[in-house]
Amino acid sequence: MNNESAPGESRPRRRRRWYWYLGICVLILFIWQITAWLTPVPAPLASAAAVTDHVYEAVYDEAIAERAAQLPAEVNILLVGLDNRLASTDNHADAIHVISIRTKDSVGVTITSIPRGTEVSGLGISEDLSFMANVRALKGRKTFMREVAKLMKKKRIDHYIEVTFSQVMGVLELLGYKDPATTLQYLRHRKTYALGDVQRSYNQGKFIRQQVIRRADLLTGAKGDLLIRMGLGMVDTDLDMETAQALVYLLKDNQALNEVRIGVTMMPKVNLARLEKEGAIPEPDEIAAVVNKLVRRTGDQMDDLGRYDPYPRLRELVDRAAAQKSPKRVLATLEVPYRQKGWMQVQERPRRSEIRDRMEDLLVTAYTALKKPKEAEAVRKYMADERKAFSDVEREPRRFTYGRRILPPKREKLDPEAAARAQQDEIGQQQTHVEPQDPTTIEPAEPKSIPVIAIEPEEPARDVKAASREVKEMPRQERIEEPQVHDINAGNEEPN
Repeated sequence: MNNESAPGESRPRRRRRWYWYLGICVLILFIWQITAWLTPVPAPLASAAAVTDHVYEAVYDEAIAERAAQLPAEVNILLVGLDNRLASTDNHADAIHVISIRTKDSVGVTITSIPRGTEVSGLGISEDLSFMANVRALKGRKTFMREVAKLMKKKRIDHYIEVTFSQVMGVLELLGYKDPATTLQYLRHRKTYALGDVQRSYNQGKFIRQQVIRRADLLTGAKGDLLIRMGLGMVDTDLDMETAQALVYLLKDNQALNEVRIGVTMMPKVNLARLEKEGAIPEPDEIAAVVNKLVRRTGDQMDDLGRYDPYPRLRELVDRAAAQKSPKRVLATLEVPYRQKGWMQVQERPRRSEIRDRMEDLLVTAYTALKKPKEAEAVRKYMADERKAFSDVEREPRRFTYGRRILPPKREKLDPEAAARAQQDEIGQQQTHVEPQDPTTIEPAEPKSIPVIAIEPEEPARDVKAASREVKEMPRQERIEEPQVHDINAGNEEPN
């Protein structure tokens, strides 16, 4: 029987029915989404995300739980903030924290902060540089990890995580901070604290605890998989994805992600006696006001962070790499800024994307030419993850000013002792040891090593300013310079 239609007969309109069905489905979804905005009914997009997470958990939870059961009774992770400027590798350990995770009995976390000026001995380092911050730079990572384990009386440090300024700024953005530069300034501030770097180190430990607790819900499911992989790719670490997932799973499953089960302490512990422990870590939208207040306590109205514009330096590096004919020279130019994620310091979104895209193209091309497909694919994968993780953030407009800021006029009570400490920093205060203090012998007054400037009550700010000007006018050779490590490769045990 011939199924072809006779001339003049109309064909059945079956295909058009599918368009009607599709249009009706789209209309229903649209009405459902609008209704969800006005009522508590779950939106289809949110439901889809929840279904994705449920599917993810059904597929992967068993494997993650199995990995969690294989973990040792305690996992010690060394978190280090390196004072590495853009494209440099000085490796001065500016922030040192050990995150100890108990996985069997009394599941929980202890964050131990170690001031950078903690003394060390027996490593062949000159006496004036024999403190923890320089061990990483002068003796390498393995010796540094052993020395930290020795100080804490641990058998070993299991994993390390190292971050530079650029990487910290990227992580802060990933955590939702819209002004990562000011947040980093708060985390690095020490001038107005009576114990200086000791208090700063403790505050950083509290900040880490705060972030772990607040962002716990983002670290599981399909989105958690992306964020964990993205975070591990952004930093320098030997912590693998499976172990990180297992640790998060274990802590959440045991309801250990709270202030009761996550403690913050210090080494040496005697320094805990004089810490300001009650101050809360400010909320993201409060950071700028807190930083301004800390600056004003020194009698100044100028934010001395001195945020420089990193774009010209990064563009110069990328242009230099693009002009190279040798793939090895391209890698020699770009591998360090890529590892540092240097573009995260650029706050203007179009400029950041430009640097990132060009760096990706040059690195992938160079690795491919050198027959290193794994390295090329790793770069592609990381960049894709970063674009996905920052897709919402990078569409937001951002106002940002480089250079020093003049603070909005506001009256703040001057702290003469904070002003004195700030002036010490202005002349390049030498990195000092953190002497363990016996709480039974602590005097109520400030340590004698911190000079206090006499200030007339009627004009407190003027005298501090005058003293500051005198400091700046000192001849260069009379200033006390902070020790700098230049030849970091000499005596290193292993490459970084």
